Amino acid sequence: MNQQDKYAQLFAAEAREHLAEMSRALVALEEAPGERGSLDAIFRSVHTIKGMAGAMGYDAATRLAHNVESVLDELRGGRREISPELIDLLLQSTDVLDGVVEATVAGAEPPDPSEVIESLVVWRLADARQTAATEQEETDVVSPPPMSSVSPSNASIRNAASRQETTSST
Repeated sequence: MNQQDKYAQLFAAEAREHLAEMSRALVALEEAPGERGSLDAIFRSVHTIKGMAGAMGYDAATRLAHNVESVLDELRGGRREISPELIDLLLQSTDVLDGVVEATVAGAEPPDPSEVIESLVVWRLADARQTAATEQEETDVVSPPPMSSVSPSNASIRNAASRQETTSST
């Protein structure tokens, strides 16, 4: 067994442990959505897998782990709430990540994680659109009128022009 194979086997063993921890913590999170410890455990595990996969050059695993991590970051930051649909998506992501890890380490073509990555991105963007719409509504209430709607009088324009001429001639 060459050095690369040894690293691949070490990656596989550690990734399996982290994937098992993610699955366990996701089930716990489903039962108690406000439990921060489970959320943090899932984040740590996927973060570790992402780093290890990146170091090994396992692109599919790295991309998927990165997108799961981004969703978890939204939850940890309090910007989104946990829902049964999200738990299902995270469990699906964990299953796909497991398949990607196993295939990659076996030297096979990993399953394409694009579909689950797209679902994760859609989940994140749905919140961004809602946040942007809410912020726009709040802005609409307090925004002053745009400057283009304020029409200066001819006298103020002439005064400004005179000041400009006086300043430039001195």
